[in-house]
Amino acid sequence: MSNNDFYMWSNFNKIMKYCNKIPPAITQHQGLVIDNLILISKRKTMFRPLSELDWAWYTPKGLGTAISEDNALAYYEKMLKDKRSPPNIWKRRHEEMEMKTRYAVNANRASWI
Repeated sequence: MSNNDFYMWSNFNKIMKYCNKIPPAITQHQGLVIDNLILISKRKTMFRPLSELDWAWYTPKGLGTAISEDNALAYYEKMLKDKRSPPNIWKRRHEEMEMKTRYAVNANRASWI
C-alpha cells in the first residue's frame, strides 16, 4: 500500500464519520469510487462525479452529509464555485467541449448539452 492509498483510505474514513449509511467503495487508478457515483482523489482533497471531468474540493463533513442525504451532485455543483476548488480553465475550449459531451453521452445526460 502506497502513501497515496493510505491518504485516500484515511479520507474515506473521515467522510464515513458523517455518513449514516455505508456505501460500497471500489478502488481505481485515480482514486476511490464511492456508491458508484463519486470519485475521490488519491492524492488531494478533491472529488468529482463519475460523469464529470472537473474536480472540486470537499470537506469530509460536507461530502459525508451529502452522501447520506443522496444529494452528492448538488454538493458537487456547490463546491465547484468554492474558492478552494481549482479553476478548471482549459487551454483548448474545443477539446473541453468534446470531452464533456462524451462524458455526458456515457452518463445518459446528453439532453442537458
